[in-house]
Amino acid sequence: MRFRLLPVVCCFGLMLAGTARSQDLPTTHDHGITITPDHLAAAIQESQDFWGPVRKHLLSEECTLAEPELRKEAVAFLKAIHDGLHNRLFQQTEAEAMDLVRYLGHRLRMFEVYRRIRTATGDDAALYAVIEHWE
Repeated sequence: MRFRLLPVVCCFGLMLAGTARSQDLPTTHDHGITITPDHLAAAIQESQDFWGPVRKHLLSEECTLAEPELRKEAVAFLKAIHDGLHNRLFQQTEAEAMDLVRYLGHRLRMFEVYRRIRTATGDDAALYAVIEHWE
């Protein structure tokens, strides 16, 4: 579940970072949770700061996860997602780009719901069961 979500969010963030200004992003309020342009911009910046070094590390000799060929495949997978999302953001319609922005806002809202459930229950196993069921 996490592997499916993270590449989408991370690559989306990589593409918007440096090109999207906070004031160009929407504020949304749904289910009592507000996602502001600053939330979106922070998520985008965090993604940029995180995934570039991860890809670089996966290709480095210091990385001992799996075999080098498998790591290269993972980096190629992340690059393919990045390229596809880049195309959607910059080479298709503005409506397509805004769909991705709305998706990021939705995911940020879900993460806040997960944090609230974890705080309320104090039970990581119960939170994981909820997330698995919802995903």
